[in-house]
Amino acid sequence: MGDHIFISYSSKNKAIADAVCHKLEERKMKCWIAPRDILPGSNYAEELIKAIDGSKLFVLIFSKDSNQSQHVLRECERAVSHGIPIVPFRISDVLPGAALQYFIGPQHWLDAITAPCAAHINRLADTVHILLTQEDLTQKSAGEALVEAEALAVQRQQQVVRMRRTTIMLAAVVVVFAVVGGAWFVTQQMNQASMNLVPFTDNAAGFQMQVPQGWTRAQPSPVAGQPPIAVIVYLPTGNQSELLYVNNVSAQGASFDNVTSSNLEKTQSLVNSNQITMQESGLTSVDGQNAYKLVYTINSSGLQCMQVWTVNNDTVYNLTYNALPQHYTQYLSTVQNMVNSFKFI
Repeated sequence: MGDHIFISYSSKNKAIADAVCHKLEERKMKCWIAPRDILPGSNYAEELIKAIDGSKLFVLIFSKDSNQSQHVLRECERAVSHGIPIVPFRISDVLPGAALQYFIGPQHWLDAITAPCAAHINRLADTVHILLTQEDLTQKSAGEALVEAEALAVQRQQQVVRMRRTTIMLAAVVVVFAVVGGAWFVTQQMNQASMNLVPFTDNAAGFQMQVPQGWTRAQPSPVAGQPPIAVIVYLPTGNQSELLYVNNVSAQGASFDNVTSSNLEKTQSLVNSNQITMQESGLTSVDGQNAYKLVYTINSSGLQCMQVWTVNNDTVYNLTYNALPQHYTQYLSTVQNMVNSFKFI
């Protein structure tokens, strides 16, 4: 396996492909991109093949244009056949077509469908840098490695944001102290108490998880024709639409892959009818088992939604988090801790 990154893209997306190449090389990562790296007079196809075969990582600029490009499809096929891990960088709100899905369908991808694109390119560069440090990286392990690498990249960005917020908060504390003395600390201590995670167990539904002590919980009665909801945990915002809930239904013998394929088909129909706007989609895990995560905006209400599902003991478990954008980000860390604590019993 080589040492460079092959960048695959549709000619209609050249500007973004060039921006990605520039950012990666700015971070001292060697890239190969056509037509820049094809010598005049050489055979175009042969140079592409050699470049793919000699790469360590394959970055796909995925869009509606590359989704329909036979050149991109052939490049992906070559990468997969030679065990080169593919990193899909999605710049259009579309899901892979049947042909590309064969190569990247099971793969996690990085989304760049919201502005500003530069922020997403920075995150891509962080993720690729982490992947390149893994000497045993293979196509087989690419999906899991990409999830972990992206999570670490996001964590690093969040640390920077938290540092900035801490600096601003410290300045605010000085001002508040001058006006109201220690009231700020009292408020913070009350908020912290409400965020303490405590165990919640539902033996009938077969799971347990950690939930914030100060958040309201409910276990609603079943509604005919709708999946049963095991528990609803409301955010402390006073808005009953902002919550995390868990429901579980019989898988009726369907495997995780079959459930995921069916859910993605329904998701694509919602995207096509402009009911939702996709932001993130990819494999993850729940209690050590395969799971799938979607992040999208419900266009009619403006709510941002994170949905995670998995299959255990012929039961499909869905964990869904809804919140307005400003609150979604504010409580995401706590909600992610709740999801991470989910265990089957």
